[in-house]
Amino acid sequence: MTKHSVYDARRNLSALIDRAAKGERVVITIRGKPVVELRPALARRRPPPGFAAEARRQSRLLAESPNAEEDQAFVDAIQEFTSE
Repeated sequence: MTKHSVYDARRNLSALIDRAAKGERVVITIRGKPVVELRPALARRRPPPGFAAEARRQSRLLAESPNAEEDQAFVDAIQEFTSE
């Protein structure tokens, strides 16, 4: 972990971002007290290619099925997953 004042962080922001992106804990302080921590953003999980198209196709098939009401939970789960 490294600590940096606001003044130092302004002068070296790009370098500090690079260090944080590599996994180093970077803390910015005001008068020696920690106020901000730089860390990598969490990667967003993406569905596999073609998943959304297949989910839409499955939704249409299920909507046309005589058991559409029973299958609604499955349709809802697909829609929730594709909206993430």
